[in-house]
Amino acid sequence: MRVLFLESSPIWINGLARGFYDSGHHVMISGQLSQKNLAQMVEEFKPDLMISVGWGKENTKQKQKWIKEQVDISKVPLIYWSIEDPAFTEGWSLPLITTLQPDFVFTISPEMVNYYNKLGVKSAFMDFGYHPDINFPTVLNSQCECEIAVVANAYPDILEGYPEHYRHISMNTLIRPLLQQNIRVDFWGRNWDQIQQYIGIEIPKEFIHGFIPYTEANLVYNSSKIIIGLQNYTSQVTQRTYEILGSGGFLLTNDTPGVRQLFKPGQDLVCSSSGEETLQLVRYYLEHPQERSRIRENGRTKVIPYTYKNRSKEMIEILIDNDILQDMLHTYQEKGTFHFYESCLQDKFELYIVHPGDTLWGISREFNVTINELKELNALESDQIEIDQVLKIRKISDLKATNILENKLPGSDQARKWVGPIHDTANKYGVPFEILYSIMIIESAGNPNAVSRTRGIGLMQLTPETANWLGVNPLDPIQSIDGAARYLRLIFEEFGDWKLVVAAYNAGPRVVKKHGGILPREETQNYVHKVLSYSQAISGDKY
Repeated sequence: MRVLFLESSPIWINGLARGFYDSGHHVMISGQLSQKNLAQMVEEFKPDLMISVGWGKENTKQKQKWIKEQVDISKVPLIYWSIEDPAFTEGWSLPLITTLQPDFVFTISPEMVNYYNKLGVKSAFMDFGYHPDINFPTVLNSQCECEIAVVANAYPDILEGYPEHYRHISMNTLIRPLLQQNIRVDFWGRNWDQIQQYIGIEIPKEFIHGFIPYTEANLVYNSSKIIIGLQNYTSQVTQRTYEILGSGGFLLTNDTPGVRQLFKPGQDLVCSSSGEETLQLVRYYLEHPQERSRIRENGRTKVIPYTYKNRSKEMIEILIDNDILQDMLHTYQEKGTFHFYESCLQDKFELYIVHPGDTLWGISREFNVTINELKELNALESDQIEIDQVLKIRKISDLKATNILENKLPGSDQARKWVGPIHDTANKYGVPFEILYSIMIIESAGNPNAVSRTRGIGLMQLTPETANWLGVNPLDPIQSIDGAARYLRLIFEEFGDWKLVVAAYNAGPRVVKKHGGILPREETQNYVHKVLSYSQAISGDKY
């Protein structure tokens, strides 16, 4: 079956969409929608099913109208997964459903199923889950190591607008008592500096680490002795509940009927119903690492049935039972495909993936294009851009006409200063110059002192272990280039395919070998297509 996800958020792309791929279906991710590209992807991909999720930037009122327009033209079934229920059913879910008129609605709130059905909206319960390629145990990360951690956004706007929301109780049960006792809690996520009025105490600035990419959250889950998991409702659990347990984290959360329905406190996780109990639990389990280890392992085992692969299968069974899909579409392939609509554009456009801290103004300066050109090419309604968003920079034909013919290369002046050493080293080891140069741009943008969250060091972002194995100093730019080129050559001798070499540089040769190709992880897929896009723009060769 061919499934089109109308989505650009890493959270949902790396969840349910990956689950459909795991089940053997052909999945396309829309990325940022425009009226034109939506029509093109429906016509070219010819989906059997379209899925829209939650409350995000691909569900603005204008985009809802475009989606409805394509559904009416194509007659492709549209499914909406309502993940904002029940608090936002009246204010968000119902208005959206009225506009989109989906063929079926899945809701994370069991009590909302009858509500929707009484309104004539076909619906069923579908809970969150986790994806084992994103939420998995990993080694301790020194940059994330701490005793107690929270990975979540603070949502001060929600707390202000909904004073009766259970999240108030959750925060005051799990977070406030620790801070009042001067117990350090490390926070990853947005807006924790704006939360004082809701918990009655200011969080010290040194406790707040800010945004962490969705695909890196498991580093915190595995590097913290205790993970605090806030709950939003008493009758259901958050997605992070599954993700923390699937990653092998030790979870301390609220003692609610929703948690107890799925998990056993003291065995799969630990639960608190008061501030005093939170303090007791934290003190006890910090002093008993073997107990933590036992519970972590039990929790990880307990969530195994709740993968998004299984959720996708449940969803299809329900859709067949409700005559939304034909039974013939129930047949699974041995192996599906997973790609982004933007990847279909890499032959036509130079692409850029937005990183933390990027602005449209900064990107326009880096690539020497105007902000208006970027907005027009990407159908942007404002200057706002999102992390991991893929932007078209210019047509490849335009790039060749300007940059290539004039012997210019992508990247900043800081990056282009290394052209000579990269050219000589590439020739030395028989590595394509354009690939080595493109990797350098993406890894460090030409900064020989760059250090990443994932322990990459220097110009080519070699890890200490890889640099030591290659016998180079990663902070010496010439040695870094030499080591990276030699490493790429060794990988090529093993795989014989530059696409796989680039994937292995990002994810590791063992991972690529284990998966038998480019693994279906968004970070690696984006990395590969960005390196190859730059490379083709430089040389005109397609790898």
